Amino acid sequence: MLQRCVTYILLAFLGAAGLMACRPPTIEEKHDHAINVEAVKSKIRLSPAEVKWLEEHKEVKVRAGQWPPFMLTGDNITGISIDYLDIISQLHNIKFTYLTEEDISWPDTLKSIKEKHTVDMVPVIQPTAERDKFMIFSKVYQILPWVIITRSDADFISGLDDLAGKTVSIQNKFILHRALEKDYPDLKLEVINTTTPTLDSLKAVSTGHAQATVNALPVATYFIRKFGLSNLKIAAPTKFNDLQLAMGIRKDWPELAGIISKTLNAMSRDDIADINNAWLSVHYDYGIAPSTVLFWTSVAALAAFFCFIGFYTINRTLKNKVKIKTAALNQELKERIRAEEELLESEEKFRFLVENCPVPMALEDRTGRLKYFNPCFISTFGYTLKDFPTLEVGFLYSYPDPEYRAEVANRWAEAVEQAEEKGEIIRCEDLVFTCRDGNILNLDIIGMHVGEDVMTVFIDQTGRKQAEQLMIQSEKMMSVGGLAAGMAHEINNPLGIILSSVQNLKRRIDPERPANIKTASSLGTSLTSMNSYLESRGAHNYLNYIQEAAERAGDIVRNMLDFSRQNNETKTECSINVLLDKSVALAASDYDLKKRYDFKTIDIIREYKHDISEITVIRNEIEQVFLNLLKNSAQAISQSELRHFSPQIKLRTFEYDKWVVAEISDNGPGMNPTEQKRAFEPFFTTKSPGEGTGLGLSVSYFIITRNHQGEIELKSTPGEGTTFTIKLPRN
Repeated sequence: MLQRCVTYILLAFLGAAGLMACRPPTIEEKHDHAINVEAVKSKIRLSPAEVKWLEEHKEVKVRAGQWPPFMLTGDNITGISIDYLDIISQLHNIKFTYLTEEDISWPDTLKSIKEKHTVDMVPVIQPTAERDKFMIFSKVYQILPWVIITRSDADFISGLDDLAGKTVSIQNKFILHRALEKDYPDLKLEVINTTTPTLDSLKAVSTGHAQATVNALPVATYFIRKFGLSNLKIAAPTKFNDLQLAMGIRKDWPELAGIISKTLNAMSRDDIADINNAWLSVHYDYGIAPSTVLFWTSVAALAAFFCFIGFYTINRTLKNKVKIKTAALNQELKERIRAEEELLESEEKFRFLVENCPVPMALEDRTGRLKYFNPCFISTFGYTLKDFPTLEVGFLYSYPDPEYRAEVANRWAEAVEQAEEKGEIIRCEDLVFTCRDGNILNLDIIGMHVGEDVMTVFIDQTGRKQAEQLMIQSEKMMSVGGLAAGMAHEINNPLGIILSSVQNLKRRIDPERPANIKTASSLGTSLTSMNSYLESRGAHNYLNYIQEAAERAGDIVRNMLDFSRQNNETKTECSINVLLDKSVALAASDYDLKKRYDFKTIDIIREYKHDISEITVIRNEIEQVFLNLLKNSAQAISQSELRHFSPQIKLRTFEYDKWVVAEISDNGPGMNPTEQKRAFEPFFTTKSPGEGTGLGLSVSYFIITRNHQGEIELKSTPGEGTTFTIKLPRN
């Protein structure tokens, strides 16, 4: 009986001591240490624009919702996010005025931020591409994993697949509501539609009405701790992407977003841990207060003195062991929290670098299966992971050509194997990639092993390839230009002899010339009979053919000389609009142009920039370029076989950077890729024999690039038309 009495007394002592040791924190104990505001402020470097913004804006209207532990609305507006805003307010003297859901609903809040009135920002929001259109975001300051919560006595589960056929409580219109319906149709979802959906979904599991619920880890931990739902446990993680929280600010206040982000970056790890632990961590007192220890020790000692003196020694020994064990557990908890924070910080830095990298990046597993694209990849190529749900990475580089896809896949596999053998990075060069919009890019690809996965970096070499091709074209044109000058002079001499001989021969057989009649009579023949013979045998036609061919060859020689000659005419200032209009007038009055088509039937559309800068050029050379392009467009339009076709040439002028730009576009049949590639080559023409020399575009190319230090570009789509773009330096 005595021994039983002593046992009860000791159990009462240990129970009371345990309650004191695990009591909830008081207000004074909420933060482990005081945040040094001046230390944080010393690390912040605001830009002049941000300083000016602070001078002009003293009040910011914030919409706070009911989402513990990040936002709590009641008698006071509190929570993790509000703690951050309190520090920002102290540092920058900003007054945050809070509105709640009683003042404005969540949809109206987003509309208000978009229209820039009533609400200026929200302290908790997940950045999305849709919200990015009307809102700017601060640094992500909280990353929350999604977890599955079950009863403590529930069977072991490893993920949502193990809950097939079971009831899962989920709050209505929750961020994961639609995702669970889509990805896990075998779950029996019990939708909670109350004023406290998070708490009620947890209570449904606690009371056995549901087998599980899904929520963010800190949120679930907060409610379980606050409402004493001790029969619940965190059972397993989900496969959904972590929830990222940032502060959302109206689009026209990037300075405020910068101030908030710089303040968050300036806060130390201890400062952030202090705020988070106050709301999220399990709070312990380290040991028992001395007065409590003395009181209960006295009670135990008094009881033990009357019951059994030796029992006091056992009690002391047991208490010391508990104290040592508690201290060890607390130390281990500290180390774990520190390790988790360091890991989280490392992951955040890596994620920040990848998300903000200006180079496209993709993550794939060892088999080549795609797992992730960074934003630059999506904006550059137009693809997202949804475009490749079951396809390997080899498909990506050549979408959608299956033969080239197989070739690229083999090259990539060989590059990976060689890199592993040599211990080097993976490199695969000179690949062709088709973007979602059909644009073709030349890429070099570099791969690096990140654990079991491979991070792939895409280097766009399209510009370099185009520059190389342009350089080759320029070198070729310069070489041909040098040859053209020599050839022209060499050809001129025999051409002159041919033309003069034909002309003299025609004069010698002309029956109207007295000298010819006299000579024929002296030889006893008739010029009339001789000409009749020549006409019947077609000799006159042969002479005309010789003369026409020689004259055409002469035109080619003159163009070759223009092609190779350095023009020394004086440059003058003029308007590109005036030059275009004059070229149109010349094209409309050209005899050869009218002979093949009626230029006046073509609709000329002018889209001029009227206050455009002047250019310093050789007028007749630029007019020659414009005239060549207008002729080509008109001749191309005349070849169209479409019915009810409305011929059209569009002239457009504008300026950007250092250039004054003219565009000449037609709606003719266009050019195929081979024709586009060779368009500026000397003697290349798509016209019928005898209708063109093939030097018009070559001469135009040299006039623009060599004589005026400009650029000329060609873009054409078969069946849709052709556009020539001429860029000239502005004054």
